[in-house]
Amino acid sequence: MLNPSQCRAARAFLGWSQRDLSARTGLRQQVIARFELGETDPRVSTISKIEEVLREAGIELLEDGGTGVKLRK
Repeated sequence: MLNPSQCRAARAFLGWSQRDLSARTGLRQQVIARFELGETDPRVSTISKIEEVLREAGIELLEDGGTGVKLRK
């Protein structure tokens, strides 16, 4: 499952701001900001929506026990 560090890294790969991710997910920018800062424990449906949008944009989450992401070629 997506964690805050992966979310920030994925946005960086894509050159997206929190506002960009907000527009693409339909979530409020504040929800994304609080998640990335670790200030909240969002619903599974919220994290799933963010993951879905990032994957559609070409992001792969690395599930090797770390917090990595990579951009598909």
